[in-house]
Amino acid sequence: MTAWGKLPKEVVDELNRRYWQNIGKFKQLLKGNMPQKTIFPIVVPLKPPTSGKVIAQDTQSFQAFVKAWQAFEGDYPNLNIQWQTKNLGFLGEQKIPTKLIINDLPKLTEMLGQSATQRISSLQEKFQQLVQLGKTTDVQKRIFDNLISYLEMIEPLSDLQVIKLTKLLPQLKVAMGKGNYLRAINIEGIDTKFIENNLKVIEILAESLYSPTQQTIDNASIAEFDLLNWLRCEIKPKDWLFVRPLCEQSKTALANLPILKLSSQTLLSYELPAKNILVIENEMPCFMLPHLPNTIAVAGGGKNLTWLKAEWLKAKKVGYWGDIDSEGLAMLSDARRKCPNIQSIMMDKTTYDLYEGSRGDEPIFTKSVPEFLQKEETELFEFIAQQEINQRRLEQEFIAQDYMIAELHKWLLTNI
Repeated sequence: MTAWGKLPKEVVDELNRRYWQNIGKFKQLLKGNMPQKTIFPIVVPLKPPTSGKVIAQDTQSFQAFVKAWQAFEGDYPNLNIQWQTKNLGFLGEQKIPTKLIINDLPKLTEMLGQSATQRISSLQEKFQQLVQLGKTTDVQKRIFDNLISYLEMIEPLSDLQVIKLTKLLPQLKVAMGKGNYLRAINIEGIDTKFIENNLKVIEILAESLYSPTQQTIDNASIAEFDLLNWLRCEIKPKDWLFVRPLCEQSKTALANLPILKLSSQTLLSYELPAKNILVIENEMPCFMLPHLPNTIAVAGGGKNLTWLKAEWLKAKKVGYWGDIDSEGLAMLSDARRKCPNIQSIMMDKTTYDLYEGSRGDEPIFTKSVPEFLQKEETELFEFIAQQEINQRRLEQEFIAQDYMIAELHKWLLTNI
């Protein structure tokens, strides 16, 4: 191995790593027909020996270097290999390869071999079918730019998926899904599972086709286009909460169901039929709750507290019970920010001290004091911060049943 002279295989491997395996560079290659973004020509110095003296130390390697590039030039006549004639003393005049110049993507693809050719061919076929969805050159350019920007999503698509996209996109119309979930929209010849599974790709293409005011297509502009909103589809619930009536009156009002699951979106507009609403951080403690008059529990939301902004909660007595640790108190603060009349239950120093032996790890501690804690809660937060890592967290499940029942009844008797 010499300090000079790059052989063809080395150059091919280098170009493959730099441009083919690097997704950012590969995207630039695909944009090669746009002068302001092109990276062509690619110039690769071949590091030829600098003098006859250097060559004299290893004439065999020099001859192999020259012959390798002569053979390569014969195999790839379309490539531009620069040669320089030098007088090398005892070797006389010699033509030495100095640099390889690649002027465009087809030449680079040919040089990198069959797999590169197949990759480009596959992409060209996909791009051609999808770009042709646009009826004007401006729209086609937006589609082309988006396909490159989101190449990681586009490249894995099968031929069948691309065909389905070309059938699907022209059928999309603004507000066509009004009042329905995405799975219920009527698209001829396309199953809605395909739509749901490929929603982001469809959104990218729909933005290109149906948002003509977008002049620059990039990640930010795609983020502004919401396909479900454009279609006016209902949002499929995904943040389910347990709702459990804790008295016969509330249970009767909920069709005699002992427990049900509702989404946050539903609870924002649907008033629960009870005077008292008990918010429980985790799911399991919901099943520990006793009978409580005129009360409904909503459990298992964790940090999903958006529904507490509901207007109907302003007229309710609202309690919150969660783990006693920095995260639990941060959630309490967020709950109070959304619902100012919320009261904490069993999230006090008395409870924390009483169950000292049941406390456990909280390795990641939220250092800043949450904004909407009350004075006693803030003092508790600061006290927790002083405890050992393995003595910080008191989980709801470790509270004894008799203590919990007494505290819940005490809460019902307090004034808002």
